[in-house]
Amino acid sequence: MQSGDLRVGIELIRSAVLNAEREARKEVISEDIGSAYEIARYAPLTASIRAFTPQEQLLLGQQIAEVSRGNSPYMTSGGVYELVKDAIGVGYTVFFERLKKFDEMRLITLTQAKVRGSTREIALRYDAEQIVKECGSR
Repeated sequence: MQSGDLRVGIELIRSAVLNAEREARKEVISEDIGSAYEIARYAPLTASIRAFTPQEQLLLGQQIAEVSRGNSPYMTSGGVYELVKDAIGVGYTVFFERLKKFDEMRLITLTQAKVRGSTREIALRYDAEQIVKECGSR
């Protein structure tokens, strides 16, 4: 429920049942659920990253998540673009389209910044370390 994604619940049930089966039990106990949650909570992230192009993985993992590691969890779209534009080799319009895609896929949150213009604040919905790990393992 905390993750807000049904895929996490489905993966949690599947993993908890497998844990119980490995221990030759016919019932799932709370320890099965606890250990399964550590895997299941990243199911949406893993599934989304599998569908990304290498350039999208680079942008999310080695760029946005890396910037988030060193700075505050809230970053501006223009600020991040200035830091990563040379590495990703795309214009601002394509960059912003990808940000919107990540937002629609519930990987980041884009919110209107309380400044003039169309600046958006970027916040990761997952731990930056986990995003880097998932994007790097593809």
